[in-house]
Amino acid sequence: MKKNIVLVLAVSILFTLLAGCDGSGDENPKNETFEQLPETDKLVLYRHVNNKYLLDPAIKIFEKTYPDVEIEVRDFGDDLETYMKTIQTEIPAGKGPDLICSDGYEFPDIYKTMEADVFYDLNGIIENDPGFDIGDYNKVVLDSGVYKGKRYVMPISYRTRILITSEERLAEEGIKSNSLKTFGGYASEVKKYLDKYNSTKLVYHVQYQWCLMYFPWCGLRAVDYESKSVNVGGDDFKKVMEAYKDIYWQDIEAPDPIFSPEDEITIGLFQANEILFICSGAWYLDLQICDRLSEIGHSPVFLPFPAASGKTTAKVENMAEILNSSQNKANAYAFLKILLSEQIQGGADPSNVNFIWVPVLNSAVDLHVEYHSRERPKEEVEKCCAMSTDVKDCQIFSTKLTNDIFYQNMWPYFKGEETYENCVNKTRNELELYMSE
Repeated sequence: MKKNIVLVLAVSILFTLLAGCDGSGDENPKNETFEQLPETDKLVLYRHVNNKYLLDPAIKIFEKTYPDVEIEVRDFGDDLETYMKTIQTEIPAGKGPDLICSDGYEFPDIYKTMEADVFYDLNGIIENDPGFDIGDYNKVVLDSGVYKGKRYVMPISYRTRILITSEERLAEEGIKSNSLKTFGGYASEVKKYLDKYNSTKLVYHVQYQWCLMYFPWCGLRAVDYESKSVNVGGDDFKKVMEAYKDIYWQDIEAPDPIFSPEDEITIGLFQANEILFICSGAWYLDLQICDRLSEIGHSPVFLPFPAASGKTTAKVENMAEILNSSQNKANAYAFLKILLSEQIQGGADPSNVNFIWVPVLNSAVDLHVEYHSRERPKEEVEKCCAMSTDVKDCQIFSTKLTNDIFYQNMWPYFKGEETYENCVNKTRNELELYMSE
């Protein structure tokens, strides 16, 4: 790919994935240029069922652009367990692919992984790349991949939580849409709704177990990794816990989720007052829900999930990292730029690239709007899209914190078996111990 360049970086990775370390690895040169990046004639990638829709089209573009570089793809198919075990074993040993196209679940806690300095800091190369402009992207989302000033993770896509209902349903329940714009108002209305129906009606269309109905959308951050401080037990935290307790029974006893927004069962549940909100997970599916509600004579209402922090919160869905141990950073960086290009990011047309979530590239968002405006009013599409792109906070999900520590310790409170104070103290103690490791 580059001619007559032989550069070897000696990288020593002192890393234990589960325990973390002090992140004292060598700093990347601040003035590093693309020509200085190490390269080989083979790019190694790992593919699985959750990233192939991004990798496959990007590989085709890369092969056409750089025909002299061989791409070696190790395909794990739908065996995600083997894939994650492989990643978590190889990376500490300085092995693995040159670039990881991930969804964050590869690592129990990606922040601890960043702390270990095993990912390449992209700041230097981006600053010296005239062909890459951070300003072309959603800055709030991209900056979620920065840790202690180093840009270890590059978000590829993200999503927000949109609550969908109708003017008719809100009027029938005596709910004003303005009251749903704050977390306190939303929690109050949901509680009244549940009490009215004796807690026998569903609030959500798609169930997200392990408190994922609220996290990370509520905007709370249980820990501050950079300062290693624990933030639980405050007023906002208590509001969220109390509100979640009201719907906890749904999260545990809910039937199998219905994922198709066009499914007649879903619309039937809405018409029968079995659900108050519909949540699809992807903004273009929100448009399909809007179409179906209109067909049954309802006027759709879209509301971003009201964060307790007051900041509309997004979650990174797809991201990419270049390993510090990679001897082919040049090709890995070139591949990363393809993932961030309009060719991939703008693939709203399923016949091209079925880009499921919201793209981080601003111009690609416009392409998605144009594509989806072919069959519905553009104003309607822009309004729906704006709710997914106007974010003030963005988080990378940590399964370790949310599932293993937070949820397990607060569970007795949600079930009514222990007091709020006892559960919060247990949560705080375990988080503090975890952050000190």
